[in-house]
Amino acid sequence: MQTYDFGEIFTNCARHVLRQTLMRGQSFSFDCEGPPLLLDDDPLSVECAIYRLMCAVTEILPNAFLVLKGRTADLGGGRAEVHVLIGGLAAQVPAETVARVLERLQLPDAGRPWNDSTPARTARGRCPISGASVAFGCTRGRGVLFAFTLQCHGQFDPAPLPDAAGATVWVVSTARHATDCLSRRLHRAGWSVVRFDTCEDAAQYAARLQGGEVRPAWVVVLDSPDITEASLDTLSRALPRSCTRSFAVPAGAPALLSTEPVGGFEVELYPFSPAQIHHVTTAARGRDGAPSTWLLPEPPRDSRSPLLVVDDNEVNRMVASEMARMLGYSVVTADDGLAAIQQCNDSHPQAVLMDLDMPRLNGIDATQQLRALQRDGRMPPFAVVALTAGLQAQVGDQCRDAGMDGYLSKPLSFPELAAELHRVVVPAVSTPLHLDPGR
Repeated sequence: MQTYDFGEIFTNCARHVLRQTLMRGQSFSFDCEGPPLLLDDDPLSVECAIYRLMCAVTEILPNAFLVLKGRTADLGGGRAEVHVLIGGLAAQVPAETVARVLERLQLPDAGRPWNDSTPARTARGRCPISGASVAFGCTRGRGVLFAFTLQCHGQFDPAPLPDAAGATVWVVSTARHATDCLSRRLHRAGWSVVRFDTCEDAAQYAARLQGGEVRPAWVVVLDSPDITEASLDTLSRALPRSCTRSFAVPAGAPALLSTEPVGGFEVELYPFSPAQIHHVTTAARGRDGAPSTWLLPEPPRDSRSPLLVVDDNEVNRMVASEMARMLGYSVVTADDGLAAIQQCNDSHPQAVLMDLDMPRLNGIDATQQLRALQRDGRMPPFAVVALTAGLQAQVGDQCRDAGMDGYLSKPLSFPELAAELHRVVVPAVSTPLHLDPGR
């Protein structure tokens, strides 16, 4: 057993799913509400169990609008409840896929035999990984929904949730659903939200503000294809120095290739965790705001978790391992795909550098098996980056189809390796959002 923050675990799972859904052009909604909760449970089992259901929805509805919502509740007497809803909306729900997924999840069907003409289907059971209760509902023409409910021992922070007390945050995005999702979370934290479609619109508005008008304490720009470093820089120059600037991007976004601010904005992983929002909200109240009465525990998989280097060539393994150690990673190695799967079972890496051409089991097949284990909830999510001697279009397509997050050409370049790992590795626990020292 280990004490961990549920909000961080849930956000970490969502970030991995968001990276996958964006590659397919899916829309995405995320929310996590309720007081901060430290659970006394096995964090990896809960993470695997939640990610398993997220993968199930994306498998049933690969092009649907996805909804991920978590809630914590205090049951009293040191008992807590976590309730997670994971669903998707689509006009067509394939019966064969539903049947296959429910069988894999070990959820017995509670209704009559089902086919594409059946209007609804339900299933209910117990998660074999975490012991949580799991309910499933499916309606043709509407979508699917999994409900995950876990009761366990936990403690809530006795300090009241931070309240921004009406401080203003600007949210810049053309994606209406993403803006609405973030705005709801910010409203609950006491923020006054002003929305803009583009950085240029926000910059022009900032330039027209008069001396007595309210200026933003926080500006969040959500990543999209039309956001450029130049547009961020234009907006940044128009904002007051004390304003916190966040460029919110999904895991794997090109902006993460930079370790420095982009256009004056700190690059932050999206979606924001509850702890991140609480951190900035507390700062917006002033330095005398009541802080949390306890510190977050060590994450279940933190920066000390290893990086796995897989290559059948000893020289390649040695070079890649030494480069990774120079970047601050601990490293474990494997000489083929079968050994890599065993290492992932043993050590749950932050990321895998996977050679493609290996004996016994090649990198493509090994990655497919790893992703299958993650879908089954037997392994937590992590990034896989291919190592290949050629970057032909066909190789890139094979890597993406296998579920890889990127690829690097051999011989490895230290700057390219550093940038790629910075882009794809999702931290188990978020770094608090950057605050301008002038505040």
